[in-house]
Amino acid sequence: MTTEPLPVPSESELYEQVAARVPSADVERVREALSAHGIQLTSPLPARRQLVVHRLYCEGTKTDTDDNDGPFTVDMPLGPGPWAIASTLNNAGKSSLLWALSYALRGDGFDAFKRPETMGWFSYVRADIEVAGVAASIRLTFDKPDRPSCRLLSADTLEHLTALTGSQETGPGVRVAATAEPGGVKELIDRFMLDRLGLRPLPLWTAEAGAPKDADGNRDSREDIHGWASYFYAIALNAGNSSILLGGVNGLNWPHFSGPSWPHRRGARGRSGVVPA
Repeated sequence: MTTEPLPVPSESELYEQVAARVPSADVERVREALSAHGIQLTSPLPARRQLVVHRLYCEGTKTDTDDNDGPFTVDMPLGPGPWAIASTLNNAGKSSLLWALSYALRGDGFDAFKRPETMGWFSYVRADIEVAGVAASIRLTFDKPDRPSCRLLSADTLEHLTALTGSQETGPGVRVAATAEPGGVKELIDRFMLDRLGLRPLPLWTAEAGAPKDADGNRDSREDIHGWASYFYAIALNAGNSSILLGGVNGLNWPHFSGPSWPHRRGARGRSGVVPA
């Protein structure tokens, strides 16, 4: 027996419901009045919370290649998986695209996908996503390699976001939810993802190196707080030489923070897979 999830009202629907209860008030007046008092209505968390990547868009300029220098644009419609970034060629840029995607999703590039020779290629990265039923688009602008600024867009529907072309950031139903300079990008993505997925930072105690031991053999320790980026290690696969993964695979997997869904094909050389649930 399966049960359809209860509908979750969008942000705009919440404002509309408030406006319907207030005589002579429209949605914009309600939004402005609540905002003036520091109140922002957000869609409640559904019981089942997912992260789904719907689109990856990248702009940049290739340099120092053998015969392929120049501007490039990559626009990949994605969606619920499985899907894969695949090529029969090594050094085709699969890991670099995964690095760009991981930067948008973590606020920091995943080291396992980092290629120092290609980091400077990217000037703009866009990831259209749904996080716990909320449509969002993470826009990174790289004025310096590995140091982007960020604009977080939200929209009434996913279709409003996917209708935007390339690096376009304005359109019907689309608004800028937050911005961050390079030093604050990781914090912005961290806060957004943890809030929407209903997750908490992970406190871990670490023994201090070189600290003296007490009578029980224990060293002084400190509490380290790990945020959203640390959850990535539970849902990212990077084991190109592992036979368990059925071939050379670098993968991102976005199930409901449970067991991964493995790629099922063998034999493609240099394949990098991205497998969302």
